[in-house]
Amino acid sequence: MKKIFIVLALFSFSLFFFAQGIKYKGEIKMEAPESQISKEDAAQAKQMGLGPFDKVEFEAMAQGGKYKMVYLTDFIVFKKGTYVLGDANTKIAYFVFPDTQSYWEMNIDDMGKAGQSLQKTMKMKYTNESVSVSTLPPKVINALPCTGKRIEISYDVESSILGMKTKSHTKQVTYYYSTTAYDVLALFGGHNWHNQGFSIGDPVFDKEIEAKIGFLGFPVQVITENWNDGKYQGKSILTTKDVQLTAISPSNFVLPSGYKKEDAGFSSIIKQMANPENKQGEDSSAQKEEQKEEEEKAEKEDDSNKTNDAVVKEGKKILKKVIKKIVK
Repeated sequence: MKKIFIVLALFSFSLFFFAQGIKYKGEIKMEAPESQISKEDAAQAKQMGLGPFDKVEFEAMAQGGKYKMVYLTDFIVFKKGTYVLGDANTKIAYFVFPDTQSYWEMNIDDMGKAGQSLQKTMKMKYTNESVSVSTLPPKVINALPCTGKRIEISYDVESSILGMKTKSHTKQVTYYYSTTAYDVLALFGGHNWHNQGFSIGDPVFDKEIEAKIGFLGFPVQVITENWNDGKYQGKSILTTKDVQLTAISPSNFVLPSGYKKEDAGFSSIIKQMANPENKQGEDSSAQKEEQKEEEEKAEKEDDSNKTNDAVVKEGKKILKKVIKKIVK
């Protein structure tokens, strides 16, 4: 199973980096995104008004274990101006949508449990696991002195999902450049910085990965290349810049009052996929009931609302296709 879902890459990054009085900007680019989503689905997404799948720019700030990341560009279903709030102490994160005055609430621990449940449902078995780490020459990136590590992780995985059995070999090579210009532990608290999201889902092997990688520090440039069964699947490039140490008003980390809570995020998608009742090509009884309710509700709304509902519904379908395709 690939360690990161592409549509979730930015989310995973935003949850890991909590700081004390720090601001920075960044971007994530995905090259060869067609390997993760078909050209047909990409064209359909564009026609529906969804944002790009291959690039996103963001601005982040953190202080005292609380975090905020604002999308500066559209990214799939997340419009420019949408933002993430996170709290390292409560382990609660929110996606906040100012345009609709609504938000998604996600419990990080529950998300982890849902992921474990998904792996059990998929009957995943890992073999031929290997991790190697080597030192890269130091260099200056965005005016910051950086040290680098090359991290190569490979493994075979067998799984069964939605009635389909799969067996594949995954290799991932990451060039991780970080800076020592900041006291990371003082800024980001006692968070475990060792694995940095490099876990694959095998508890024993994940500990080996953590031990070999060691301490990494604040990321300035992270390039990750992916192969599946010997075929190159493209790469992602994370870059951070304009880093400032500054006091931040606590009001930046407060969920706006009056916003409506909605259950429409990644957690519901993953939980649906983890439900063993779901079969490929058919809906569970709960899904059918939900679809019926949505159809009845749509009949009572005007044409513009129907159009918006259709866009959201189709957007979810595309997200599910992406996740199903890259989970192996």
